[in-house]
Amino acid sequence: MIKNDQDIINRLNELFAGDTQGIEKLPLGVKDKYAVFSDIHLGNGKKSDNFAHNEETMQTALGYYKDKKYSLILLGDIEEFWQFSFKKICKQYEPGVYSLLRSFPEGTVHRVAGNHDIEWAGLPDPISQTHDKEYGFPEAIRLGDFIFMVHGHQG
Repeated sequence: MIKNDQDIINRLNELFAGDTQGIEKLPLGVKDKYAVFSDIHLGNGKKSDNFAHNEETMQTALGYYKDKKYSLILLGDIEEFWQFSFKKICKQYEPGVYSLLRSFPEGTVHRVAGNHDIEWAGLPDPISQTHDKEYGFPEAIRLGDFIFMVHGHQG
């Protein structure tokens, strides 16, 4: 095993053990419902935006989950910061996806950092119910005692 592999295992073990800075703990009871989205890669809506042709499907799915009172887990790489700027992504998806995500009840949309959207530090969160705070995300989510979710880019 190479050193990087051991570092990854160590970090995941720290998170699983309850590193309170890097993990968000959510309840998992018989009435709790979660929908998980990962690797959406929102871009600028133009030709090189791989998500653009899926926007209507995403809005339909979000509407369904909102109506059925699901909480959402956005498991990393929601935005595509490797190719697009924050400003262009927000301009493209503000009237649709972001607006719909903001319409979920407070405390029901949860994010985990991914390698393509980890650059959120210091930027305002377009999904947050309180647009005046800077957004930072946890590295992992734990549902109940046994379900542990990460984006998987720790390597």
